[in-house]
Amino acid sequence: MNCVNEGTTYNDDGEAIISEEEYLEIKKVKELKDVYREHFEELRSTKAEVQYCQKLVDQCRQRLIQGEP
Repeated sequence: MNCVNEGTTYNDDGEAIISEEEYLEIKKVKELKDVYREHFEELRSTKAEVQYCQKLVDQCRQRLIQGEP
């Protein structure tokens, strides 16, 4: 026997029953979160690389200003 509570349907074990559409939406959200995490990690890595390069540029600029070879 299924129960309905505030728009959600539950089976006899108390587990929520979702439609195929809801399942596909949840699956898509999870996939998008994974892609977001990958891209965010790539962004963090790229920012770290840019900071490292900027530090090298600043060091070279300082050497040029001081007249060091």
